[in-house]
Amino acid sequence: MKKISPAGISLCTAICLCVTSISSWAADQAASPPAQKRLVSPTVSVVTDRSSALYTCGDKAIFTVAVTSGGKLADAGICTVKLTEGAGTLIKEVKHDLAEKNPFTIEAGLDKPGFVRCVFLGATSYSDELIARASAGFDVEKIRQGMPEPPDFNQYWAQLLKRQAAIPNPVTCEPLPDTVGKPGYKYFKLSVKTIDEGMVYAFLGVPASKPGPFPALVLICGAGSGYDGPDTTFIRPDMMTLAINIHPIDPGLPQAEFQKRYKELIAQKDYWLQGAPDRDKYYFRNAILGANAAVEWLVANPQFNQKDLFYLGASQGGGFGLILEGLSQKFSTIAISVPALCDHGGIAAGRASGWPQLAKSLAPNDEGLQKQVLEMAGYYDAVNFAKRIKCPAIFTVGFNDSTCSPSSVYAAYNAVKSTKSIMTAPLADHAVPWAHLNGIWQWTQNSLDDKNRNYRAYFDW
Repeated sequence: MKKISPAGISLCTAICLCVTSISSWAADQAASPPAQKRLVSPTVSVVTDRSSALYTCGDKAIFTVAVTSGGKLADAGICTVKLTEGAGTLIKEVKHDLAEKNPFTIEAGLDKPGFVRCVFLGATSYSDELIARASAGFDVEKIRQGMPEPPDFNQYWAQLLKRQAAIPNPVTCEPLPDTVGKPGYKYFKLSVKTIDEGMVYAFLGVPASKPGPFPALVLICGAGSGYDGPDTTFIRPDMMTLAINIHPIDPGLPQAEFQKRYKELIAQKDYWLQGAPDRDKYYFRNAILGANAAVEWLVANPQFNQKDLFYLGASQGGGFGLILEGLSQKFSTIAISVPALCDHGGIAAGRASGWPQLAKSLAPNDEGLQKQVLEMAGYYDAVNFAKRIKCPAIFTVGFNDSTCSPSSVYAAYNAVKSTKSIMTAPLADHAVPWAHLNGIWQWTQNSLDDKNRNYRAYFDW
């Protein structure tokens, strides 16, 4: 069996470069009046005047736009540049003739913490191909969640955890054939019962070359069908790995059947929207309880060394890392990349909410339903769990991320009260640059024996 690449972000996704081909715009230029020159293999870049792309409210960010044709600066062509704030509020729209100036600049500022995005278009509408973009953050460490925590947040999750704990022997551990996974490890499938007859599944990898106890690493992947086999990416010969699925689909099924079941699951609606706005029927409720139960089982396992428990995840997996540490407070460190499930109420503050943007997705034009969705979303906002984190945490964020908006990531980061740090990628979209991936992997291993640090030292194409 092998790991399925999740939809959306995965930890081994390369950085999305913001110098992009603009072939469709070139075609538009070719169809323009004869007075305009045709652009040859045009490219465009948008950058801020500060490499950090970080500013203070009251500052002006200067965006420089440059367009090339045939490897040289273009001297013809009409383009559109739009500056937007937060959830897409238009600040300014400018049409520019490259014959007048190229490169050219456009500036913007904010009077409240948040992000401004500069988008270059080859035509006049967002329906046209997006060419390039850059973002600037203003007083980002002052960004706070858009809606307050539900007053009964603690009680709600305490009673759910109590119900989950009442299930006798919720975890079943089955050995897998020696042909599964990476040589040198023994692998097992975990089946986890949750309340209301729910299920989640996981794969455990245990080093076979020496007896335990071992440190352990927990992973949950990005949005999509999940694992149909063990995760053999982040491994050491002295560390166990627990890769958790969040779906009630047995990943031990033949791959074709597994994928069929997943397609059936999302046939009517994406799983991340299912059950809303009922907090007791929302899809992630049992996924969270099952994942937490799997972690509890791991911690109680005699092969765990009782002191080194790490978490690593991106996007959906990043959001789950915040949630699991907030619930259990059992991790030694957590590494959280471009986390989803953050600041669901950001839309109420005029900012872009993090994936899955529940209110925008479920109630774009219904204020009554949107209110219900946002009330439910507070119980699943990773920001509220982040407030309860006790261990050191490292984050990554992409300023051009339209899936997990940078403001939603900062809302979670700023809520963490323990030791923390954040790695920024001003030109990255919803991706983890290789430098960040290698950084968090090395950081995660800091308390472990150096002799195995180079077993899986670096990641690259």
